[in-house]
Amino acid sequence: MGFKLTSMSRVFVFPDKPDTVDTIPFFTGTEFFETGETFGTPPNDWVKVQLSDSAVQGWLKRSSGIEVPDPPRPSLDEEGFVRSALLAESSFNEDPGTSPNFVFADYVLALAFVESGMTNAGPAPPPSDGIGPLQVTTATWQEFKTKGKPFSDIFDLRDRPSAQAYCAAYRMREDGRAIRAALPQGGGQTTVTLLDVFHAYLTGSAAVAVAIKNATAADKAKAPDVFNAGLSRALVITIFDKLQKLVLGSTQPANLGQLIELTKAALEAALQKAFDLIKVNAPDQLPPAPKEKDPGDQIQLPQGPGNAPASNLNYSALRIPQKFRPFGDLIVARFSDAGYGRNHQVAAVANAIAESNLNPQAIAGGGEQSFGLFQCNIHGGLGNGFTKDQLFDPDTNIAIILREAKRHKDFADATTLEAAVEAFVRDIERPANAPVQVAKRITTAHKLIS
Repeated sequence: MGFKLTSMSRVFVFPDKPDTVDTIPFFTGTEFFETGETFGTPPNDWVKVQLSDSAVQGWLKRSSGIEVPDPPRPSLDEEGFVRSALLAESSFNEDPGTSPNFVFADYVLALAFVESGMTNAGPAPPPSDGIGPLQVTTATWQEFKTKGKPFSDIFDLRDRPSAQAYCAAYRMREDGRAIRAALPQGGGQTTVTLLDVFHAYLTGSAAVAVAIKNATAADKAKAPDVFNAGLSRALVITIFDKLQKLVLGSTQPANLGQLIELTKAALEAALQKAFDLIKVNAPDQLPPAPKEKDPGDQIQLPQGPGNAPASNLNYSALRIPQKFRPFGDLIVARFSDAGYGRNHQVAAVANAIAESNLNPQAIAGGGEQSFGLFQCNIHGGLGNGFTKDQLFDPDTNIAIILREAKRHKDFADATTLEAAVEAFVRDIERPANAPVQVAKRITTAHKLIS
């Protein structure tokens, strides 16, 4: 609701300290947004308000005004919101305490598509008091303000989109930490995917997310609330209501398997929308294209701080040219940085060898328009939206593949080299005649570690 003054009043910082005013008086008729917080009991109660398009937020005596319909909310500044998410990603990931629970701006923006359709939405219906593009609740905001320091120190207003981007980045990092803490210890699979983090977000429970991660085929045939009490019918309905707009034609999930398919499809759709939004509003933040090269130029190997440590893979067994081998080591390093284990690293290199023989300037034959280490296709494939020169940059090509890998649970959960290769081929690279390619690339992977 809105709150309209019926008499002149100042906004108070604390309702129990009436002398704490730091604003000019507001005239009769001024309209504020109610934040949903109250203090005291009638007739001496207070209501917390915020002035639209302003940093003014505080408390007013309820007797100083009346409730009215919400005043129009300002539209969302999409470019500002996108850049706030990118800054939050950079800020959190520079913190040594974040690794391996890295923050991704794409995911933060994807949540805004889930929660509000990327709008500056007003207050959610009770019992939630969420507001804004990410529908941040008071409880979520208070946790961020208390535990998200030093990042939370620069924000005071929950309803600011920039503040919500940082709050969601904090939530992503904490969900990743909680999932890792809940995973079985002792050498099991510890890779956390974006889908795992999304499940923790939707359910409010890392334990439920881990249970879903470890669900068997028999589990997936069960009703969600039978599989896990944390997936109550009311919660599943709420999740469906949020996600159905992202997955056209979706129906209420009757079992756990259908729920997982819904969340997976919705996350993929939201992430694609998020990436498209970044391309429109912050194109300068995309990986830069390398400078044009003359046809006779030698391929430039990673240099300086970008040098990847030796991976000790047996490139000689596959007769990989010496000048291309550092790009295999670069793939290993980037997958390691992203939290993937040795099997996943080797699987990625084996696939790159099958696609390009580790030549970062490889071009597919037959007019296919696929380029670079992993042969990303610019016509409907993973290279869509990138230029040929961008895809020739090895770090860009690897980053695209890592972004896709994070979406696939089967690859993250693979516990053997064979399973990692198969999942990479089937879910990420998706070449023609996949069964034959799986067998060939498993052979390549084994030669790499021979």
